[in-house]
Amino acid sequence: MKFRLLIPFIILTGCTAPKAGRVTVTPRSTTVATEELSTTVRYPEIIKSYHIGRYVDSQNRLLMHEGHQFYRVESFGTWNLHPPPVSVVQPVSVASLTNSAFATPALNDGAIAELNRQREITQAVTRQAESLNRSLRQFSELLASTRAMAQQNQRLREQITNTEKRLSALETELRQRPHPVTATALEP
Repeated sequence: MKFRLLIPFIILTGCTAPKAGRVTVTPRSTTVATEELSTTVRYPEIIKSYHIGRYVDSQNRLLMHEGHQFYRVESFGTWNLHPPPVSVVQPVSVASLTNSAFATPALNDGAIAELNRQREITQAVTRQAESLNRSLRQFSELLASTRAMAQQNQRLREQITNTEKRLSALETELRQRPHPVTATALEP
C-alpha cells in the first residue's frame, strides 16, 4: 500500500529531471581519393579482351557461335602493401624501432647456462670430429700400404710360379738326356 503512494512521486520527480541536450551527427563530406593516391594505395583490377573465332557449342552440336570478343578479369584489385616512398616522414615511434635480428637478446641465468652447455657440446663434437678425421687418415694410409703389399705379394707369387715351371721344365729335360757312362778305373 505504501508502495502505491510512492509511484506518483517517482513519476513527478522523473518529469522534473533536466532534459538532456540533443546530439546531432553530421556525416563528413564524402571525399574521393585522387587517382594518384588510389594507385599508391590499391592496385586496380586488370581486364583483358580476347577475340574468339567461330566455334561449335560443346553443349549442343547443332549450334555454331559467330566470332566475338569476350572480356576476362585477369587479376582482381589488391591493396598496395609496398612501403611508402622514402620522402614520407614516419612517426618517431615507428622510426625508433630496431630490427630484432640485430638486437641483442636479453639474457638471464638460465639462458647463459644453456649457451655455455651448447658451447661445451659443440667443442666436444668438434674434438671428436678431429679425432675421427685423424683416424680416417691413418686408416686410409694403412689401406693404401696394404694394397701395395698385396700387389707385391701377387707379383712374388707369379714369379714363384714361373720359377717352379722353369725348374720342372729343366728337370724333365735333364731326365730325357742320355746319361754319360763313366768309366771306372781298374785297380792293379
